[in-house]
Amino acid sequence: MVEGLNDKQLRRIARNPSFIADYNHLVSSNSPAGQDPNAWEFEMINSLKKDASRFKRRPISELRIQEAAKVSGQLKIIDVFNKLSVSQKRQVLENAGETHTQFLQAVKNINSLMGIAKSFEDGTSCLIANDKVKHLNSLQVRQSERYVFSAKNDFEVVREMIGMNEKYKYGPSAKVE
Repeated sequence: MVEGLNDKQLRRIARNPSFIADYNHLVSSNSPAGQDPNAWEFEMINSLKKDASRFKRRPISELRIQEAAKVSGQLKIIDVFNKLSVSQKRQVLENAGETHTQFLQAVKNINSLMGIAKSFEDGTSCLIANDKVKHLNSLQVRQSERYVFSAKNDFEVVREMIGMNEKYKYGPSAKVE
């Protein structure tokens, strides 16, 4: 099943959204592999090498074909931009700034958000980069009225944010005058 595949090919397979959706149940969401894309890749490559028979939901050959098609037909930023709706394009351009790099980052951001929204809609999981996780967590802190929860008892982001701005201590409660 995976004989003859090198680590680079196995890494592409492990990052494939279909593979992730099919096999994300194999790791705990609290484990390093459940929280870090690099740890996920490492864990899945080792699991594939050790016992490929655990991976039967979708043929590896199908994933290889998907990945080969992706590599040969990589979308360019302009292709992603052209697929956006008019309102999404407007949002990208409003947030793009003046430099080429800022524009590319704005396109990547909206594309990433579309992927997250799609996973909410169809109930699948998606990998989110560490910086995006920190951003989402910071939004939770900003919007918290009373409590902030942490599975790991790690409130460093909360302390940093309150240190930068005391208003995060109280949340966005409605005020009646």
